[in-house]
Amino acid sequence: MSKDTFWISHNQSPRCALESIAKQIYDFHTSSASQFDHLTSGLEWWVQLKDPKQTTDEYQSTSSAGIDLHYDKDEELASTFGIGIFPQISTITYLSEPPNGTENVFAPTIIVDVNHSIPLETSIRKCFVSHPRVGKHLAFDGSLLHGAPSVLSHVLKDNEHNSFNETNYSSSSSSSSSDSSQFRVTLLVNIWLNYHPLHIFPLPDHFLHTIVSSTLSYHDKNEGTIFKISSPSEVPIININGVISCNDSEAGEWIDIPFVSNKSQWGKGIDEAGIRLHIWMPKLPVSELQKRMEMKRSKGVNKVKKANDAQLKSDSANRTIDDMGTYLLRYCDEYSFAQLEYEDDDEDEAEEEEENGVEVVKN
Repeated sequence: MSKDTFWISHNQSPRCALESIAKQIYDFHTSSASQFDHLTSGLEWWVQLKDPKQTTDEYQSTSSAGIDLHYDKDEELASTFGIGIFPQISTITYLSEPPNGTENVFAPTIIVDVNHSIPLETSIRKCFVSHPRVGKHLAFDGSLLHGAPSVLSHVLKDNEHNSFNETNYSSSSSSSSSDSSQFRVTLLVNIWLNYHPLHIFPLPDHFLHTIVSSTLSYHDKNEGTIFKISSPSEVPIININGVISCNDSEAGEWIDIPFVSNKSQWGKGIDEAGIRLHIWMPKLPVSELQKRMEMKRSKGVNKVKKANDAQLKSDSANRTIDDMGTYLLRYCDEYSFAQLEYEDDDEDEAEEEEENGVEVVKN
């Protein structure tokens, strides 16, 4: 697949169905913005297609099956001058989900509450998780760390998939009957205000004909409506070490996710080497975690500090079954905080020697 992304300026009219969706997303999120330069503002868009069958190693993040942790940025400016400029808003729209009754597992998206300016080993308190659902749309601060590492498809469970409520988000196609549901397909749109990232150009005309011919009947059949962005809904909040203990091996586990995988399709940048995310992730589905939270509250054995009591009460309004496959993990104390950290050089050397057939003996 091409690494290229494409540009649509604020005043440009869409030329195909994909550009129409991307422009709708841009217009939706900028409709309430004021005083920005229309001449230098616009959107960057591209499509990601991932094959969940490309990896069999549950602890190897590869960009062929998932999307490595990364920051959205002006890639040309960053690689040439080491300067980071980030979009105002990053968005993800899911165009497929795993078919019911299959063994396909799509990696969920995680959005971590950390940006490039925060020093390594700083405590991370929040992580938003989103499993793919056809038509679901996410929008978040464009400077935040995010990705869909393939390792998470083996850890984070999506048992609420069958209870997806299609009235919350509408889509003009059914994933169960679409060939694309064998792949994880997402439309990515980054919104840039008062800035045009370097070397990002409109989709070339010779690609335009292929896209138009393959999507025209689908577009016309739905009278021009590809999808609908619904109002944001509240999501369940799971308190780690507040109600769910990170020492509970049945509930979850600590994992290390490379900032960018050593087997990344595009390679690592200098600023991406030797860094990983150390984070606790649940293995139980969120509905089961919610049941445990409710049981602990009802039995009066909750030992969360009094400072968290008010917040826990407000969370009770969000304890609904997660039919949209989205929830927020909140790490409540110093024993549960996630962090970006340097990889262990000794471990990396040992892994490399093992890959080369050298036996490694650890003391």
